[in-house]
Amino acid sequence: MSGRDYLNQCRRMLAGAMEKLGVFVGEEEIAEISELITDTMGGRRRYYHNFEHILNFSSQDDPLIIIAALFHDLIYLQVDREIPFNLTTYLYPYLKEKNGSFWLRNNVGNGDKILGICLGLFGLKEGQNLSKFRGRNEFLSALVMARILQPHLPIKILTRLMTIIELTIPFRGIKEKTPPEELHERLWRVNAQFGLGFTDKEIVDTIIQGVKMANIDVSGFATTNFGEFIKNTWLVLQEGNAFFQDNCFYTVKEYCQALISPNRLLSELSPERILLRYKNEPPEEEYKILTDRVVYNLSLGRYFLVSQIVSLSVLQALIAKFTPSLPLSFLFPDVCLSPAEYHSLTDYIRGVNHVDSNPNFPLIGDIFHFLNSEEISRVLPSRELVKLVTFVMKSLPLERLEEIEEKCYLYFEHKIGERELLNSFPGELVSVLQEALGLFMMEKGEQTKGM
Repeated sequence: MSGRDYLNQCRRMLAGAMEKLGVFVGEEEIAEISELITDTMGGRRRYYHNFEHILNFSSQDDPLIIIAALFHDLIYLQVDREIPFNLTTYLYPYLKEKNGSFWLRNNVGNGDKILGICLGLFGLKEGQNLSKFRGRNEFLSALVMARILQPHLPIKILTRLMTIIELTIPFRGIKEKTPPEELHERLWRVNAQFGLGFTDKEIVDTIIQGVKMANIDVSGFATTNFGEFIKNTWLVLQEGNAFFQDNCFYTVKEYCQALISPNRLLSELSPERILLRYKNEPPEEEYKILTDRVVYNLSLGRYFLVSQIVSLSVLQALIAKFTPSLPLSFLFPDVCLSPAEYHSLTDYIRGVNHVDSNPNFPLIGDIFHFLNSEEISRVLPSRELVKLVTFVMKSLPLERLEEIEEKCYLYFEHKIGERELLNSFPGELVSVLQEALGLFMMEKGEQTKGM
């Protein structure tokens, strides 16, 4: 879709939701708000948290979920690196920057009901540091939403919208009370403090709406299409690593290091930290199906990342004998050039195209199928890299994979050297790759002489 298409979709979603709420907002105002949303979501670093992601909510009938969805990712500081200019007027009266962090100002909320409610719902106080681990993006997005819609919606509806957005804070730790249960208590206190007039049923209904939206927001973890899960994981990875935005220049070492953090995140996650449940929402049977899918995708997703970390770590250790690292595109030119124009490292690896499918082959069927599918081109930057990963992983005994993976992490943390890392791999594999790298570099040298 084009930017114009997204703008029109946003206008339809916002206008339709307002109409369902029985609120009249003029076409010009709908257009202005929609343009603000789509301009912000169209930031150049937004690979995943963009308006395409918002369209996951477009089929919802609940107008509050629709409106909350339009605003919930408006602020994303880890990606945008700053508060978007068109939103500064709504936030800077409440914020100050100090040592690269955002802090809430003191004594700005006196008589400011919107700010007081938002602080209460998110469990924050004036003068507090806004940590990315405590819902910073969601808090600021909810506050912007309330400021923008304040002329059009009553305070009670704005409070419900802020509550719904709070529950989209992802991957919270497991405590005695779940995030919906804790938020129920905070909404109850806010209701009493500000005299909002919520009934007990309205509080419960609002939390249920938030749970529904939060689970849609992370529904990619429970998808039945593993390729879609990996594609989305890769888009998030691109958002968090600026050098991934130019395939031609990042090195093998940088590529490996960039994969380690998301792989560790996948290792730490569990269905309970991803999906929310409250008052039989979602129903028990549906929740069980979703959690099973999450477990499956997390397991395969982690294996997919590990396969690359391990395969390229052994290569990096060999490269480090003569230079700190090499661009991935130098070894696999199809990263940014036509594969027919230049030789790839895999052209020199003995047996790379004829690996037996032996019983010790650790790539379970679905991963192997994915690596050899057309979908892989939407994720990995190089078909030749896929060949290397497949070759290396088929050469490793499954029972030693965890040990080798840990050695790779120690290597990139500078706790062990190249020799110790290489000794953890089968000697024959190291010899084959060393021979291929030598032949490849000789060929590159001959090409340079001939120029």
